[in-house]
Amino acid sequence: MNVVFALAAPFPSPQGTQVYVRGLARALEVRGHRVTVVAYDLGDGDPGVEVIRVPVPRGYRRLRSGPDRHKPWIDLGMAAVLSRMRADVVHAHHLEALAAALAARRRPLVYHAHTLLGEELPTYFHRFPSVVARLGGGADQLARLADAVVTVSAPASAVLSRLGCRDVTVVRPGLDAADFVGVEARRQERTLVYAGNSDRYQQVDVLLAAMAHLPGWRLRVLTHDPVGFPSGVDIVVTRSWQQARDYIARADVAALPRTLAGGSPVKLLNYLACGVPVVLGRALAQGLRGEVPVNDGDPVDFARGVLEASRMERRDWACELLETEAWDRRAGQVDEVYARVTSGAAGA
Repeated sequence: MNVVFALAAPFPSPQGTQVYVRGLARALEVRGHRVTVVAYDLGDGDPGVEVIRVPVPRGYRRLRSGPDRHKPWIDLGMAAVLSRMRADVVHAHHLEALAAALAARRRPLVYHAHTLLGEELPTYFHRFPSVVARLGGGADQLARLADAVVTVSAPASAVLSRLGCRDVTVVRPGLDAADFVGVEARRQERTLVYAGNSDRYQQVDVLLAAMAHLPGWRLRVLTHDPVGFPSGVDIVVTRSWQQARDYIARADVAALPRTLAGGSPVKLLNYLACGVPVVLGRALAQGLRGEVPVNDGDPVDFARGVLEASRMERRDWACELLETEAWDRRAGQVDEVYARVTSGAAGA
């Protein structure tokens, strides 16, 4: 099957959605599909799949998430690119890509919701958050126009089903065993690691506040973009997954302060596959071995969870995860979605 991924973002990039897209695309190709990713003409690293670039304004170098004034024009260019492509199915990642695919009149069309704008959009605006939340929730209703919807979490699936979306399937992030060959957990006491950026939806402020209740602990931040982190934090600018992976494996505990339930952070599985226990809010907990759930947005309870995680003796859950959470299993779920939408198109 000829599959076109429409991604309204730079690609590749170490950010969660882009890592997800790359992992899923590669797994679908192993299953015999031809996958082409249409993405912004920005990125860093080897994409691992065929990419068609959408032009961006001269000097535009934004890799971070969130709205900006240039993206609507870039997404119009994406619609033009999609209108010229041959595909058995178009798989749109993020709402902007869905809008571009709809403008290009592409069918059958699968929408992949990596987040819910109704809960994430207010994190980018200080003023009138309730108004912004309603606007984001209204935008989420665009998903009803897709032939099928894939989400990355059960809460997002429930919300989009209530909005009237058709054929909603949960496909969580996966793991590629090849990414963890040679990893050996080498525990450094009282080292708490966080991998990611400082975008507001990550709720890094909860993590920083928790550190005040962890005397003697060191916070190490692994990021490709150090902007927004305060001075005094041990920041390591990572340029490859291998580099980040080795730092994670040396940590005592990993931190996931984010609490927005519409997404499913890729870093959770990456932390655990490195053999490191993870402290996270209950909204994102999936019942995996190595998780230590705490009260959402509570720095004191987060600090308590870090101490509890540091006392965990068993760190051998990685092998189990690499099998049960493999990308091939996720690709199989998506294959079933493709079969349904293409069968419907043929029948129509």
